[in-house]
Parts: sequence; structure tokens; C-alpha cells
Amino acid sequence: MSAPDASTPDAASGVFVADGDVLHPTELARGPWDPTLLHGGPLAGALAWAVQRQLHRDPPQHPMRVARLTIDLLRPVPMAPLETAAVAVKKGRQIQVIDATITHEGKVVSRASAVVVRCDREVAVDDERNRAAQGPLPVGRHSGAVDFFDGVDRSDRPTGFVDALEMVRTRGTWRAGAPAEVWVRFRAPLVAGEATTPLQRVAALGDFTTIAGTYLSMEQYVSPNVDNSYHLFREPMGEWIGIEGATVVAPDGIAQSSGHIFDDLGHVGQNQTSLVVSPRG
Repeated sequence: MSAPDASTPDAASGVFVADGDVLHPTELARGPWDPTLLHGGPLAGALAWAVQRQLHRDPPQHPMRVARLTIDLLRPVPMAPLETAAVAVKKGRQIQVIDATITHEGKVVSRASAVVVRCDREVAVDDERNRAAQGPLPVGRHSGAVDFFDGVDRSDRPTGFVDALEMVRTRGTWRAGAPAEVWVRFRAPLVAGEATTPLQRVAALGDFTTIAGTYLSMEQYVSPNVDNSYHLFREPMGEWIGIEGATVVAPDGIAQSSGHIFDDLGHVGQNQTSLVVSPRG
């Protein structure tokens, strides 16, 4: 089968175009640091896509869903065809573990491990104590929302992943640090011609934990994330993902972003991300 043309109008309707297990990035997959490289969000979404393809190919005996997804971004990923693969390394009645990889020219460029947990039990929960454990609810995406890039000149930046999204801010301002709350949704599907699943959505959009509450200047520093680890106690509902994020930076260039993940109904889970910070130039 010939490779899809990622420059066609049909391809532009998705962040990736799929050809079997190979994903062809469109310009909507481009990242902010180098126009020849992918954004980390699409890579995270692609790994979630690979995990779910494995679950579809070999469905578990009982209803299960992903409770933890950990992603390692091992090296810069070019805007080029990417091979995906996934395998169940543990298959049990209560827990499965699925490992997924993305490969370019024979090298693994990113990988993920998903813990998939049985979810057909009935548990009597205490809603009040659950709410107390989760902490304060978000401001909400309808409260004083402004465009995420309000006041930022983006005229000289090439088309990239953020152009596939709608992003609003309900707390904080651009590069002002915490407290910060942003809401994000896809305008285009992750994979052209396919519905973007809740897991793919939260994996790709939760990547914005790294910029939701950071104070680092993009003109002075590059600060790509090297991993993402999501712990999800339920799947998000609806198109919008909310992130209450914060970033702390050490003098030696290691940073960490942490975020609470929401939907319009409330808490979904948490994300932790490591970053490597270096001066531009």
C-alpha cells in the first residue's frame, strides 16, 4: 500500500494519517521548539492509540480501562512516518500491562506502559470524602475564559499542534506561573477519519501541563518534556480537558510540571512531567 499524502486536504483534517500501524504526521503534529520535529502531545496521543489498538485486537475477558499511562519521550522525533507497535506483557483477569513503542528508521523514539484494570465491580463510595480527597474543583471553562495565547504574538510561528486545538485560560496569564488553569479541546481528530477516544484525548492534551503554569520565557529557554505519567481514576467525558498546572525549576536545568486533570464534571486524574531546561542558542 502506498503511503498517504499528508499534504492533501483530507490529511490536514487530522494530526496524523494512519496506514495500518504507521502514522504519517501532518503539519498539525509540529512542535514549538523546532519546525522539523513533532510536538510531545501528538506522540502521547499516538501511544495511547497504539495501546487501544492492541486492546481491540486482543480484547480482555472482562471490562477494563487504562488506570495509568506512562510515556517516555526518548529522543527528538522528526516529521516523518512513524511505526507503532504494542504488546501485552501481562495478561490477567484483574490487571493487564501493555507496552507500546513508536519507531523511526529502526530506532525507538518514544514508548509507553499502560496499566489496564478491571472495572466491572460495584463499590459503595462516599462522594463527600472523595471530593475532599480530590481538592478544590476548578474554576471551570465558562468562568472568565480568554484565549490561551491572549496578548502573545504568534504571527511568525509555523502551523503546529496548537492549530489543531481550541485553548482557553480561566486562571493565570501567559508564562506567569501558578496558579494557572487552562482548558483544551481538539478541533481536528488525532487520526484522520477516526473518532478521538477519551484516553487519546487526555494523553495528548494533558501534555499541556508543561505550559499551563510555567514561568519560563520561550525566548530565553527551551524546555521540552521528557515524559508524562497519567493516573486516571475515570475517563474524561466530553471534548474539553481542563488542567490546573504548576512548574518548578531547579538551577541545574531539571524541572517538573504537575497537573490536576478535569472535565466539565470534575476531577479525572493527575499528570506528572519531567522537563529538561536549557538556554536558547
